Amino acid sequence: MSADCPTCLDPHDLSSQPPPDAAPRVAGRPPPLVPGQSSGKGGAGKAQRLARRLATNAALAEAADRAGKHEVAKALADCGHTQALWVCGACGKTSWVDYYCHHRLCAICGSMRQDERAARITAMAQGRSVRWLTLTQPRCKDVAEGVATIRAAFGRWRRLKVIKNAIVGGVYQIECLPKPDGWHVHLHALFEGGYLPKPIAWKTWAAALKIETASVNLQGAMGLGKIARYLAKYTCKPSDVAGNEARYIAMQADLTHSRLWGTFGTWHNALPKAKKPTPRACPHCGDTTGYVPVARGYCYFGRDWADVYDQLIGNSPTTRPRPPPQGEAAA
Repeated sequence: MSADCPTCLDPHDLSSQPPPDAAPRVAGRPPPLVPGQSSGKGGAGKAQRLARRLATNAALAEAADRAGKHEVAKALADCGHTQALWVCGACGKTSWVDYYCHHRLCAICGSMRQDERAARITAMAQGRSVRWLTLTQPRCKDVAEGVATIRAAFGRWRRLKVIKNAIVGGVYQIECLPKPDGWHVHLHALFEGGYLPKPIAWKTWAAALKIETASVNLQGAMGLGKIARYLAKYTCKPSDVAGNEARYIAMQADLTHSRLWGTFGTWHNALPKAKKPTPRACPHCGDTTGYVPVARGYCYFGRDWADVYDQLIGNSPTTRPRPPPQGEAAA
């Protein structure tokens, strides 16, 4: 059983043993805290989580730079602790805005997406009869091939009459974990429906994969909020990335156009829509139509952008480290 994926049944997984210096762990419980370690709740816990995500981004950025993906490296390295210069086309003034890269591998942006998706999943599942499902497949050397295989098999499986009668809709996530012998690509789903016997689920899933046996985990959705957050989790958890940075960078290149999260059946396009972000307003004049990042100034100013850039920005830097909060600065 994978330590990172408690509901994933994988008898061939021999790589889930903890490192030698890890604290002893009791099944079903988190590892004990060492003296002085925060439980992860409150301000100290938030600071520690942010520090881990920044460290994860830094390690991924270094791996991306070594792989020649310099734009990805810069985006990951700058996210969360830098500011970008914005310019207003209405008043002609500039100001600094916190920078977020929105990259799939970013641990900081992924955490924000997780909160938004989990809230939508929880709202959709309230008052419905839902169950938790994990579908696995054999190890694969090529992660893109593994994702394509499990997506195709999931489609075939859902079209079977016995499955259509038991599952009416839901939301799924494809998770890709690097292992010593390849990639562990598997699928989690929260589905709405009736009774589905486990023997039938095992047999039909193996048939969909076109293999003799395959692992399926089927259980009640106890603790909906926790399950929703797990289903909506971001691609690169710090615990998964450590030591596998180069593999994750290569994975991103292979899965650029692959969807790893979505809805199906009666839930397709039925989740509560994500709130559209309020257009950012210029702090000087309040305009929201012409307030843009300097990096995208040409989209608003067009052919005049070169002249505007020289006039408003010149040789000034367009990024800077994010200043500490006022409380920290005062301290």
